[in-house]
Amino acid sequence: MELGIQPLLKAYIDTIMSAGKTFKYTPEGPEGLMKGKKAIHIHGMGGFYSQAIGMEHSDSYVKGALKFVGIEVVPTIFVEGIDYDPTKEEEIVAAAIEKAKVVARTF
Repeated sequence: MELGIQPLLKAYIDTIMSAGKTFKYTPEGPEGLMKGKKAIHIHGMGGFYSQAIGMEHSDSYVKGALKFVGIEVVPTIFVEGIDYDPTKEEEIVAAAIEKAKVVARTF
């Protein structure tokens, strides 16, 4: 069960968190330098964890990291449950695609 973020994504986020490039320090605290940008977080999970209190950590981590550098994050698209019920894979993916189309209109 994967409750956190993948190590390569964590390494990427650690790499882009660079003072003077993606954020700066000010007397009021850090300020993101990537304002005016948007991101969609598409998050796949084999089970159902997005609504499980205390079980899903990666969405808040990714959103927090992006917001820290000034990027506006639109609602996360969760693609979850394929490992739980592989017979519903097509239905789950189709629903995620439809949600992505709706979210993409805000870009």
